[in-house]
Amino acid sequence: MDNICKYSDSEIVVSSGQLSEDPASVKDVLKDLDVFEEEMGVLLDDLSKVDVSISSFKDRCGEVADEINNLGDTLALFSGEHSNKTKGVLGAVSSATRLFGWGYSKYKRSQARKEFQIKQDAVLQKKKQVAEEKLPVQIRQYEKLKNQVGSKVESLYSKDWERRIDLSDPLLLPNVRIFRLNMSIVIRYRFLSSVVSYCIEEMKAWINGKQDSGLPYPSVCGLLASEFGTWPERLGCPDKSWDGLMSEAIDQGQGEIPLPVLTVLADPCLTRNFVGVNIGESDNCPDALIRIDGKNRHCANPIADGNLYLEHCRHVFENDYHSPESAPGFGLLDLVVLLALPAVFFGVLCLIFHLESSAFWRIVFIVPSLCWLGLGIEYYEQNYDRVFPYVRRIDAYNTKIRGFRKMIASKEDCKEFHVIG
Repeated sequence: MDNICKYSDSEIVVSSGQLSEDPASVKDVLKDLDVFEEEMGVLLDDLSKVDVSISSFKDRCGEVADEINNLGDTLALFSGEHSNKTKGVLGAVSSATRLFGWGYSKYKRSQARKEFQIKQDAVLQKKKQVAEEKLPVQIRQYEKLKNQVGSKVESLYSKDWERRIDLSDPLLLPNVRIFRLNMSIVIRYRFLSSVVSYCIEEMKAWINGKQDSGLPYPSVCGLLASEFGTWPERLGCPDKSWDGLMSEAIDQGQGEIPLPVLTVLADPCLTRNFVGVNIGESDNCPDALIRIDGKNRHCANPIADGNLYLEHCRHVFENDYHSPESAPGFGLLDLVVLLALPAVFFGVLCLIFHLESSAFWRIVFIVPSLCWLGLGIEYYEQNYDRVFPYVRRIDAYNTKIRGFRKMIASKEDCKEFHVIG
């Protein structure tokens, strides 16, 4: 594929807490992940020597390698960028082609394409050699990663899924921290597993005579969004959206709340990035901010009340901007105008047919009238939104809403909440 979105559009950091406070089982899992991470680095280094796209991906991994040695620091993700797998090679070739493409003959262009194809074939042969050597080992390593580490990590993450924590529980925040740490570990494992799987598919493609598999690079942002998208159903609320889960939790001042929901409520960056933003429930952050505003102003939940992002939302709505009035309705005047305009056209047609008997009127009046009537209908169709009052009011209202959302977006664009940390 020539046009593949390789990276997400946001930078996210998943923090882990202090390793010194983690139980022994967590430390063992992290050690296993460190071992496989080192092996992944060696694999990427070897494959990048024969493939430009793998080299680019390895550079991205290198940028965050220092920060993901263990989850005691951070698990950093890739920043937003769109690129093609073959951008490095094909970009250079297309530039060279443009230099002589129009100045030389068709024969020269054909020769250049043949030379490029010969080089590509030579590179592909080298890729096949590397793949035949590395693929069996990596398949075994991939199975080992899933069997040895995967089951431990997923079990560690799932064990607290059904827990409900009372808001008065003094251990509420420690439980949230532990769940958040386990979530960070499982995302780290899934990303590592995705990278190894991606490399395996690339090598299979090389062996089958293809330059690449056509698959996108693994994305931690995508893994997080996919994981959060499954939460409502896993929590036993398949008929509810994230908005519904959050609204109920914000409104609840006492009693028990699912631990995963509390985790999102306690973390301002999780609230900002994954309440209807990255999981497909809205197009942008202002939409999510506007939807939760009604609950946010009167939240009874003490955890939500201390959420810095929700506090920021309150400040924006109470002190800066206010939403336009409700959308205009369809009134009696609109109905009159709606019926009057077609009636005018119908009346003109009746007059034309009434005068049709006179040959003089046919020539002098009817033909020009039909022309003007056609022009009137055309004008009415093209300018319907300006002729019809209700449409004008709706258009004006939508313009105000767009302006309102733009202002909210400028206020919402607070960088400290763009990173999950």
